[in-house]
Amino acid sequence: MGEKSGKGYCTKMLNHMVNKSNKKVCRGSAKNIGYYFRTTFPVATDEVNYYFRTPTDFGRGGVVVLDGKVVKQVKSDIWQGGKSTLLNFNATLDAGNHLLEYWGAEGCCDGTFSWSFRTEQTKWMQYSTKNFNNLGLAKQVVDEEDDEDWSDRHKVKPLPLTNANIYVKTMPWKTSCTKKFNKFQQELSKRVTVKGYCEVTPNSMAKVSNAQLCKGGSTQNIGYYYRTVFPNVYGGSQWCFRIPSGFIQGAVVMIDGKIVSQTDSMSYDAKKPNEELNFCMNLTKGNHVIEVFGASKVDYETSW
Repeated sequence: MGEKSGKGYCTKMLNHMVNKSNKKVCRGSAKNIGYYFRTTFPVATDEVNYYFRTPTDFGRGGVVVLDGKVVKQVKSDIWQGGKSTLLNFNATLDAGNHLLEYWGAEGCCDGTFSWSFRTEQTKWMQYSTKNFNNLGLAKQVVDEEDDEDWSDRHKVKPLPLTNANIYVKTMPWKTSCTKKFNKFQQELSKRVTVKGYCEVTPNSMAKVSNAQLCKGGSTQNIGYYYRTVFPNVYGGSQWCFRIPSGFIQGAVVMIDGKIVSQTDSMSYDAKKPNEELNFCMNLTKGNHVIEVFGASKVDYETSW
């Protein structure tokens, strides 16, 4: 994606968050580290209370974001000997998939930490994909007197589908999105404090621009982030997306965490929408997430 992680840093898929550090995960640096952890996990029923213990070595502070909303933010040292409670939190979650993100920075010395979680009905358990899935993918309870075939009993219950929602964040940005993608994502983790940029949840992507979304927002030097969560009722169905945009400084499109289209530069013609970011793909039944990252020196109106 243009700018890759440097030596001593990495991108990894993990099965658990037990005894982790940059040294252990990346065999890398013990100082001057920016961390980003993302977990997508299922919840089987509505109104379940989840509790999270997530000590970290974020010596320069950190932010916790659940489903796009900040739930914890600490500007001071969070280490406390690996037993910090500063980022612990609980939340009541409804059925469906949820996205939990941690952003943090460390000067020295990359201490090892372990995370855990529980619900109001369970004991504390390791923060692992196995435990999240065992808890979130509830099994059907079938009466032994039912007439249905035994082989149909105790099947995994499909996750209830969520309502579609759109989240948009814009920020000041003067250079390439793709060639400085790591830096672009780091800047996205910061709160919007500059006038002319914003975080909004529009109902559609028809005739949108930074000026329109942010109610008189900036018309130049803009970094854009669009995230859409949407349900798919039919497994294996093909979805096609037209995403004409004015990202003249490049863009990346991801679906469920995987890049599906990318360009280092784009042209813009209001009368002839560009097609660089358009794509089609087969999607399984369930909830999906599309993320679009882009940058432009000029703010153009677009419709998807």
